[in-house]
Amino acid sequence: MENFVVSALKYRPKKFEDVVGQEFVTQTLQNALSRNQMPKALLFCGPRGVGKTTCARILAKAINSQTNEIKDEDFSFNIFELDAASNNSVDDIRRLNEQVRIPPQHGSHKIYIIDEAHMLSTQAFNAFLKTLEEPPDYVIFILATTEKNKILPTILSRCQVYDFRRISSKEIVNYLSQIVKEKNIDYQEDALFLIAQKADGAMRDALSIFDRMISFTNGNLSSKLVAENLNILDFKSYEDIVRKIAEKKLSDLILQYNKLFERGFDNHEFILGLGDYFRNLLLVKNPKTARLLELGENVIESLKKQSRGLGVRWILEVIDLIQDCEINYKNSHNKQLHVEICLLRLASLDSISKKRKTDITPVEEIRKQSISSIKYEQNDTQSKNQKSPTTADSVQRNIEIRSSHESNEKKKSNGRNEIQKKESINTVGKENSSNKQVIDEKNSIDSDTQSKTFTPRKISEVLNKELNLENLNAYWSNYTDKLYNSRDVSGAGLLESGKLELRDTNHIIYHVNTCYEENLFKNLGTKLLENIKNHFGNQNLKMMAQVNKNLRPQKISKEDKKKKMIKENPAVQYLIDRFDLS
Repeated sequence: MENFVVSALKYRPKKFEDVVGQEFVTQTLQNALSRNQMPKALLFCGPRGVGKTTCARILAKAINSQTNEIKDEDFSFNIFELDAASNNSVDDIRRLNEQVRIPPQHGSHKIYIIDEAHMLSTQAFNAFLKTLEEPPDYVIFILATTEKNKILPTILSRCQVYDFRRISSKEIVNYLSQIVKEKNIDYQEDALFLIAQKADGAMRDALSIFDRMISFTNGNLSSKLVAENLNILDFKSYEDIVRKIAEKKLSDLILQYNKLFERGFDNHEFILGLGDYFRNLLLVKNPKTARLLELGENVIESLKKQSRGLGVRWILEVIDLIQDCEINYKNSHNKQLHVEICLLRLASLDSISKKRKTDITPVEEIRKQSISSIKYEQNDTQSKNQKSPTTADSVQRNIEIRSSHESNEKKKSNGRNEIQKKESINTVGKENSSNKQVIDEKNSIDSDTQSKTFTPRKISEVLNKELNLENLNAYWSNYTDKLYNSRDVSGAGLLESGKLELRDTNHIIYHVNTCYEENLFKNLGTKLLENIKNHFGNQNLKMMAQVNKNLRPQKISKEDKKKKMIKENPAVQYLIDRFDLS
């Protein structure tokens, strides 16, 4: 029976051309050798298993081979390796300093490789400083470390530093595919990507995992077997989970997750993997960002196919909820229930989004009607005589701005004169003037997140500038809507929880429930006060928050809370029945 050699040693590079993923380092070292500009001290730093010690050994051999007629000679007797993890005392460095004084008997240089250099004690570093700064001409030091921050600055200043990077998954897969072809092993490319994903940029770890997978699969590397052995979910499992989330199949989603839980998959790892999968769905929507994916072609095609039916905004909201679940995971007592509730919230996200859209329907409606009136006016010039006296003023400014934008575009392309826009037709339903003002203001606040080709009026052009409690409440409400549109839910909720009071023409009092809300309002109120001053044209306004105990809500019983939760989300009733909760 032949002795088995692990792949990490068997396929260890013997020359610079064989080193994977560190071309910028190996090319620099080769240029320094060819130009005879090799420094006396080098520091190789970077993650584990990326080739620091390997490059140090290749360089040590190349230095002596360059000045010797026999190019293939080993020169191992001129290469000294010191493990600083176990030889980190002052006495060890003193013995090293004594050995440095003896010139080489064969070859041109003596090379000292100090591995795990960050493990040296401060006293050992200080004892090594003088020798490192002014070594003999025939001595070169190569220090290797995974923690550059632990090396003393006085040592770093005496070394030429080379930063090794983590190896990408595609580079690891390409290297492993060469090995499996050499060994005539049946494999799936997705299985190699799973190994590279588990290795996390370390080639040594990837080769160790590769050996284990060859033994486990008996020489048949399939993605399913590799995923089971590495205890990670394959892309097919995440694809099924996402499909059930998108189709809002709550029962099937919980059952699918419980099957994964019974198979021993970690809850936290599942959440992290689910977030990465949705990130991939987001990146694959754009060909430019799709290049960032370090995945197989089959997986990328599956992601593209699944992402076609999912909106970008929906994916972003899903990722936001997954991040919240991940942040609060450690603080939850029932980890499984915490993840299940997160999955149910994801599956219910579409209906929540639809509810939010219905809240701003009037704003969308007036925008669509204004734009449609412009198109109608281009086709029928007689329509300008059929305007509505109650809505012409509210839409007039929007039409003029849109008209100006289109005419400027036509000037650049065709050199035509600016098209004059005048008035709107009677396409907007009859509404009273107060409701019209609030809608126009919401249209203005919401403009940043809507179509860029449509520029609505500013708040200052719509609302009444007379400072009274009614106008102040209207401005306050629309500013709250602006915070909701910018996804500042906490700030918007704070502005909705209290009560406004205008004591005189220069003092605004906002009554809140708790001292905590009072402190929060100090940060939010500064910017809000400036906007109110500019809008009402009163720079003498002052605003403060005041705790009002009468505004505190009454305590709600547990039974009422449960009924309210069930009413808002029927999935809560399923969890209560499923886990026999009281």
